[in-house]
Amino acid sequence: MTEMSSFCDALPRQDFGSQVDPMLEQGLALIAEERFDAAVSVLSEAARLNPASAEAWNSYGAALQQLGRHQDAVERHLKAIEIDPAFAEAHNNLGVALSALGQYGAAFDAFDRAASLDSDNIEAAENRVAVLRALNAHVSGAAQGRNGARQLA
Repeated sequence: MTEMSSFCDALPRQDFGSQVDPMLEQGLALIAEERFDAAVSVLSEAARLNPASAEAWNSYGAALQQLGRHQDAVERHLKAIEIDPAFAEAHNNLGVALSALGQYGAAFDAFDRAASLDSDNIEAAENRVAVLRALNAHVSGAAQGRNGARQLA
């Protein structure tokens, strides 16, 4: 979806100061440099070493998303949400991954949850609109296909 904000826009923006896990920090830097294979490697290790870090799981999913590994990304974002159900960025990133899989209804729900958790999350609000457009286009296209099939019969 070209209208949908990139998952990179929804990465954690918190200032963790000295509490930042160095591997997480390195993984986020690799994502910013668009070195996604390296980011996946570093962030998978960060998540393994600190399995209670919602930020690590979310960022790991974000890197996977950029490699087109959408289902793997969904699983990592769900893990982040399991750890921290109020983590708006993870809900938004989950929605991006679900949209890429064509699961527009579930994507809308994820974007809606992200927006409700963080009213300042512009990306989630924009993504919610974009997924509604995609869902509308999908439904319209399917209806036209059925009508065309009826006309041919």
